[in-house]
Amino acid sequence: MEEKIKKSILVIDYIVLIVAMIVSTLVTSEKNLQILFIYGVFLYSFTFRNYYIYSNKKRFKNINYIIETISIISIAVMDNSFSYIVIFAIIVEGMVLELEMKFSLIGLMIINILVFILTHVKVFGDYSKSLGVMIVVIPLYLLIYLIFYLVAYLIKQNRIIENSLKEITVKKLEKDNLYDNLKEAYEKIESITTLKERNRIAAEIHDTVGHTLTTVLIEIEASKRLMNKDNKDKSIEKLNLAQGQVRKGLNSIRSSVRLLADGSDILNFYKSINAVINQCEINSDVTIEREINENIFIHEEYRDIIMSALMEGLSNGLRHGNSNQFKFKLIEEMGKVLFKLKDNGKGTGVILPGFGLKSIRLRVEELEGELLVSSRAESGFTLSFKLPIKAKE
Repeated sequence: MEEKIKKSILVIDYIVLIVAMIVSTLVTSEKNLQILFIYGVFLYSFTFRNYYIYSNKKRFKNINYIIETISIISIAVMDNSFSYIVIFAIIVEGMVLELEMKFSLIGLMIINILVFILTHVKVFGDYSKSLGVMIVVIPLYLLIYLIFYLVAYLIKQNRIIENSLKEITVKKLEKDNLYDNLKEAYEKIESITTLKERNRIAAEIHDTVGHTLTTVLIEIEASKRLMNKDNKDKSIEKLNLAQGQVRKGLNSIRSSVRLLADGSDILNFYKSINAVINQCEINSDVTIEREINENIFIHEEYRDIIMSALMEGLSNGLRHGNSNQFKFKLIEEMGKVLFKLKDNGKGTGVILPGFGLKSIRLRVEELEGELLVSSRAESGFTLSFKLPIKAKE
């Protein structure tokens, strides 16, 4: 938008300059070549200022303004028209758009003085005619100044909005990336913990089978020796002991295999919760105060919703609230599992739940719980819900 406005203004300026040059040339026939040459110098300086040093090199711009002013004075001295008044208006416009306000106002005053002097000379020292021209010129220049001051203000505001949008977009991408990293970290932790737990159960099965079989072999060997000594009662006792060990081993193996089959208790839920919190603190440079009662049995149905709510709350607090501190609770309260996550972000007076919060609310209600969301402007955001504690099956 800024470039379009500048290009449109430049096109109008060039049209005005060409028309002024044609008028000056037609009106002043005896000095056509000199006037065309001076217009050429002016156009070169004008073009150089707008296309080659259209940056913060103010020193060069000031030199260009001096060259252009001298060119206009030369044109005013030689031609028989008042085209210099129009060309000075273009100088006023450029100063408003490119220079600081104090410098543009000084430039405006100097231009008004120059126009008065040049006009006074052209009307052969007639003060009444000179003042009559200035009564028109001064309001005209002031109007041009105000119009382009507003244009410059709009350009500046548009630039601020564009920079803010870029900054917001960058921050959103960073927060989205953070959420993806949290999710990926949780999945890795889940995978590693599951693998470790499976290996532990496999080792337990191995140790149980090995210990049981070793004990059974010893008891059977003892029973054989007692049989050879005709000690039947002792032999039967040893066989009964061996039978008991076999039953005990079988029950242990069945229990471990059942865990592997249904996956329950394989993942250490509390380790995963703490790992996600630690990962968020490291990656996002935030502080998360936690109160977690690891003695509560968290039913398998609750684990996904608790983990999803934690990650959604952390992500929203970072992405939308610019939070740097969180307070997290996972405790028992009045016979229920209490989940509560509060941040110190900017908050909002009007809560508009997104897809994530709507999904969490639906799942909490399906589990006979109630989701509470509260926030106020500059007072952070709180996400909490309670679920009935379920006994181990």
